[in-house]
Amino acid sequence: MKPTGNPGEANTAPRVNIQELCEEYYEDILAIIMEKARHERLKDVHARLDFE
Repeated sequence: MKPTGNPGEANTAPRVNIQELCEEYYEDILAIIMEKARHERLKDVHARLDFE
């Protein structure tokens, strides 16, 4: 594949409106974020307990 001179030509995939995507999948995204936050808090607690 030859390189294109115009950067706009390189990406032909349709652009996704991030806000619409987040609104549509809000519940799924929120659950993932909450699980990651819970995991980070547990890591912090375990680190403090191991330190003592």
